[in-house]
Amino acid sequence: ASGLLTTLDLSNNPKLAQFYAQYNKLTSVKFADGAKLTFLNVQDNELAEMDLSGVESVKDIYASDNKLTAIDLSKLTAKATLNLFNNELTELTVPVDAKTIDAKNNKIAKVAIKNVTSKLALENNKLTFSNLPTVPEALATNTNKYTYAPQDTVLAVKLDFQVLDLTGEYGPLQGITDAKDKKTAVTFKAGEVDVPAENYEAKDGKVTFFHVYDKINGVLTNEAFPGLTLTTKEFAIKTYGTDVEEAGDATVYALKEGDTFTSGQTVTVDGFGTITYGEAGEGNKAFEAAVAQTSVEGFAAYTK
Repeated sequence: ASGLLTTLDLSNNPKLAQFYAQYNKLTSVKFADGAKLTFLNVQDNELAEMDLSGVESVKDIYASDNKLTAIDLSKLTAKATLNLFNNELTELTVPVDAKTIDAKNNKIAKVAIKNVTSKLALENNKLTFSNLPTVPEALATNTNKYTYAPQDTVLAVKLDFQVLDLTGEYGPLQGITDAKDKKTAVTFKAGEVDVPAENYEAKDGKVTFFHVYDKINGVLTNEAFPGLTLTTKEFAIKTYGTDVEEAGDATVYALKEGDTFTSGQTVTVDGFGTITYGEAGEGNKAFEAAVAQTSVEGFAAYTK
């Protein structure tokens, strides 16, 4: 049926097997407990939720172009077809092997899929390398049946002075098949300019910078997902330094770029006290603090 329906109560129709209500104004639909739905079409409505918890089973669901923020698929049967694109879903869990899953153009940031045999569409969500399903086995020889790019994802920045932590995107990839040998690569841009590789070092998901930048963002790629590029939020590197030799358990702070303090010179830092600078190798001066402290504004800390 197509028209101007806004609500439907089907709770007294437990024998309902197929339901067509596309192209209406539905905001609510209620199904009978124990119903065995083989086909459900509610696409192009205004549903923000759809309660399927009482049905005994449900197979094919066409619910695209609604306002769904969540959907319970626990009663889904195998070889199902799911058309859920153009909604506002934030999570998607499909507990059975499915034939088709089309969930593009949502807000999905978490997905759990058992297997897909025909088509999987997840582009334009909020997924990353760490939680995108890898290529389903049945689609391995026809990868254009799995679409995942682009993603509407801007990665949060976890920054400790000049060390950027991206370990969440460097860990084992979550998905249907094993992609642990696929590595995430990262480069950086300062505006439109590529940051020279010698100005940073990436190791095990952590990046140490050796240059200051007012505005910079990371660009991540992964061999498991060709064609997908993720970027970080814009951030700044105010200080930098290289590792220095230390005596005992002292904390050493690298000078920020442009400082010209000499060995033995002292300086007073608000909220910290008097600091005496010491040598830290040719071309790289540093100072040792009398107590462990890593929150002196404008300086980067190294503690061994």
